[in-house]
Amino acid sequence: MRNRRTIRNRPGVFAVPNRKAPVRLTLVIALLLGATLAATPMVAATPPIPTPPAEAEPTTPPPIPDAQESPRAVLEFLLEADSSVGAPAVAGCFTQDALPPTAAVRDRIIRDLRNALVWLGWNDTALSLLPKADDAKIRTVVFPATDSMPAEMQARSASLEKRTGGKWRVEIVRGEDGGYRFAKEAVVASELDAVTDAIIAYRRERAGTAEAEEPTAGNLAEWVNLNGADWLLERFVFLAVWQWIGLGLVILVGLIVDAVTRFLTRRVLRSVNRRMASGPDDDAIRRASRSLGVVAATLIWLLLINVLELPIAGLSILQPAAQFAFVLALLWAGWRSIDLVAELVSAKVAISENKLDDILVPMVRKTAKVLLVIFGLLNVAPILGLNLGPLLAAVGIGSFGFAFAFKNSLENLFGSVTVILDRPFHVGDWVVIDGVEGNVETVGLRSTRVRTFYNSLVTIPNANLITDK
Repeated sequence: MRNRRTIRNRPGVFAVPNRKAPVRLTLVIALLLGATLAATPMVAATPPIPTPPAEAEPTTPPPIPDAQESPRAVLEFLLEADSSVGAPAVAGCFTQDALPPTAAVRDRIIRDLRNALVWLGWNDTALSLLPKADDAKIRTVVFPATDSMPAEMQARSASLEKRTGGKWRVEIVRGEDGGYRFAKEAVVASELDAVTDAIIAYRRERAGTAEAEEPTAGNLAEWVNLNGADWLLERFVFLAVWQWIGLGLVILVGLIVDAVTRFLTRRVLRSVNRRMASGPDDDAIRRASRSLGVVAATLIWLLLINVLELPIAGLSILQPAAQFAFVLALLWAGWRSIDLVAELVSAKVAISENKLDDILVPMVRKTAKVLLVIFGLLNVAPILGLNLGPLLAAVGIGSFGFAFAFKNSLENLFGSVTVILDRPFHVGDWVVIDGVEGNVETVGLRSTRVRTFYNSLVTIPNANLITDK
């Protein structure tokens, strides 16, 4: 019997592999690698030297506005500020959360505080007695007047403090940033209302004497407070009698404007409708005119409510309520106006040969209503005291998550865009989509409605229009 070596050396015969060769080769490589590692000197593992932490660069605090650098500066800025200065700059003269979020109420509080300080006698002479930035303390008292103030200011301060029970106090405090601002106690609504009533009583007592003060021109509320009968100034709930009468007149004027606006709008729309061959029905015109009348009425209420000079406590309730009603009226009027315009356009395109308009009009109608609702939410939220900034930031950060969550809605939207651009069918065509056969009735942003042969209405997602074969 021949061995494997002889068979391997014969030409034309495949050699049988030697199974021991790979094992030997592996052992040789392992021995060489071990010898190399043994010959290599071992380096002791030493921990890395810790590096000292980098010194944080000193952060420069933002500069303090000139109006807040001293008690004298902040009081002078408040007394001289007008409408050109801007509400944010004036609001910066008060500590955080001292003023309410409603703009009209905030402006009223600042105005009443300014009027009270001016009546007390804060002028250039008195301002010069206040300390500058280098000499100011943490708290500077503005009211009650100190002994260093003029005698007339001390007299008025003592009278006002006696009439209000000594509850109102005006101080300018230094914040953590080094800026000076009015403390929150200076703008408490109930205390400011009491101060305003005390000043009115003081002026009424001196009316007709040498110490009488001239009323502000064009200010109806001040004229009534100084010259009106005593029974008109009596308080009922939280308003004076004359303010309740004025509030009733404001509501009555709003209702009259509502009726006039409805009448005129209805006449104009019906006149336009008669000139058209076909247009919206009388119900659509009536609904649109009614909503526009409500907008006019709420606008009148919103504007005239400030003429009554309501107490801050009452204004804090009625002013946001009037703003809320006005925004809701705008939403309602916008909704009805969109329907009216859509019906007008639909009547025009119904007689045209272009069937694309039958798809575009309902789609634009729905899109406009969605944008209108978003507009309404953005305007209602501040009135209700809701801050949408964090919510919008969260939407921006989680845009990918929202896109994944609304994947089907986006597919339906793209399907509707495909129908508009490619025009595979029109409203009124007989189609077969996703196993549903029937007549296309409407094409919306999300779905398409098909009326089958058996008179059943089937809603098909628009995403199926681009995936169905």
